[in-house]
Amino acid sequence: MTVGALVAAAFFVFKTEQDIEQRRAAALRFQERVRAIDRALADIRVAQHAYVAAGQSADTWIPKVAGLSEEAVRGVEDLLGAAAAADAQASLMEAAATVGELGQIDRRVVGYLKSGQDVMAADVIYAEAGPKVALAANQVDAARALEQQGVDVVERESRRRQLSALGAAAALTVVALPRLKSKSLRPRRRCPRRSTRN
Repeated sequence: MTVGALVAAAFFVFKTEQDIEQRRAAALRFQERVRAIDRALADIRVAQHAYVAAGQSADTWIPKVAGLSEEAVRGVEDLLGAAAAADAQASLMEAAATVGELGQIDRRVVGYLKSGQDVMAADVIYAEAGPKVALAANQVDAARALEQQGVDVVERESRRRQLSALGAAAALTVVALPRLKSKSLRPRRRCPRRSTRN
């Protein structure tokens, strides 16, 4: 029974270590996706500024912003599917809404540009689009922090369970060993030989 308890505790520790490693790997992939979204959002900001920059052609940058916006939308949707923490999911839903609003703002900007209203386009870019980009980036980063916090909580709980399992197995061993020793040291009773005489 003691050996069984030790083997079970060791197997439990092994399995929980595997789970911890898998969660850490998933958290790293989550962070990589967040960085990709952050890059897309930063590139959107630069490209929108180029709409109204001297010497730049808006026609060159408009398709780039459209592609980057799609990339950001897909990235947030992927994160939503990967997020395990409820708070992280909520933050990503807010980010998805913000990125959607950013797309609407960009369409307005493009409309102003096509109608020759460059000043109006610039006003919308700096007053509305810029803050939306910053807000979306903050929401995605908040989701990253919340997801990591959830991973840390689960890992601490797994470590606590590991210690409990090892402690229980050790306690059982401490209780069982003296009994095993006393049984092994106790002299065996000899059965009296039966007389063969009639």
